[in-house]
Amino acid sequence: MRQAVNKPTRFTKGSTEVRFAYNAARNRFLKQTAAATTHYLDKLYERSFETDDQGQPVTKARHFIYVGGNAIAVHTKTEGAVGLIAAETAFMHHDALGSVDTVTDLKERALVGDVWPSDLRLAAQAPAAALGHWPAD
Repeated sequence: MRQAVNKPTRFTKGSTEVRFAYNAARNRFLKQTAAATTHYLDKLYERSFETDDQGQPVTKARHFIYVGGNAIAVHTKTEGAVGLIAAETAFMHHDALGSVDTVTDLKERALVGDVWPSDLRLAAQAPAAALGHWPAD
């Protein structure tokens, strides 16, 4: 389904549905699934309202930092009923064409996973070639 700004408002695969809403400038400001609702403020900030494995409400706030049009970092704060659960920063390293090549944490450890959102996990065992780095012989 599409709305007046000629952007999709709904995707369905099996019983899973994702809905989107856009503002007058054609920018997405809302994404809804059965598991979460995410609000967007341009490309700089997003806030997700989700539930954890125990069914407790969790809020994730993500701040994106851009330089020269490229996202170079994302800081994620996860809060629950007990307050701050986690605060993480991931740094995006770009290749010569501007695509994200590698993502690292504050200790310069390579992370793998879905970069958007930051569903990242430590890749301590991953070979350098798998992360897009080749030996400089």
